[in-house]
Amino acid sequence: MNNPHPVSDLMDEARFWAIINQSLAVAEAAHEYGDEQQNAQAAALADALAELDWQEIAAFQNRFVQQHWFSYRQDLWCAAYLMCGGCSDDGFDYFRYWLVSRGEAVFQAALANPDSLADYPFVSADSNYYEFEDFGYAAHEAFEEKTGSEMSEYLDNAFTYPEMEFEWSDDDPESMKRICPKLFAKFAEQHL
Repeated sequence: MNNPHPVSDLMDEARFWAIINQSLAVAEAAHEYGDEQQNAQAAALADALAELDWQEIAAFQNRFVQQHWFSYRQDLWCAAYLMCGGCSDDGFDYFRYWLVSRGEAVFQAALANPDSLADYPFVSADSNYYEFEDFGYAAHEAFEEKTGSEMSEYLDNAFTYPEMEFEWSDDDPESMKRICPKLFAKFAEQHL
C-alpha cells in the first residue's frame, strides 16, 4: 500500500446489501442452522471481501458501521433482550451484527418495527443464535489479509452513539411487552 489515506467513503448501499444478501444465500443453500450457518455465512462473506481492493473493504466497513449505528436504539435492544434471554452492551453489538447479516429486508423491517423480528423463522432454541460476533470482524480480517495492516488505522468515520433513554426495563416485563408484544409472546416464557 502506497501511503494510504483514511477512507471515509461509504460503499454504495445497494452493493453493500448485495454482498450481505449473497453471503446469506450461500449459507442458506448449505441447509445449515445455528453455528454451522453462521460459519458458512462468515466464510462466504470473507470470500466476497477477498475479491475487493483495500479501499473497497474499508468502504464496506464504513457502511457496516453506519448500519450498526442506525440500529443503536432502545426498542431494538428490547427485541434483543427478549430474543437472547438478556443482552449486555457487547451482546447488543453482536445482536446488531446478526441483524445486519440477515440482509436488507429483515434489517429495514426491524428498523421500522423491531417486533417484526417475531416473524423471522425460528431455527434454533439457542439464544446465541441471535448474536453473530464473527460477522462484525469479517472486513477487519479481510483487510489485514490483503494489506498486512490493521484497518482501524485507515478508517475515518465519526460515528458516536447518543445517550440512550430506555422505555423498558427487564424488571418490568409489561414495559417490554408494550414495545415488542409479538416477541414478548414468543420468547418471554422461555427467557424471562
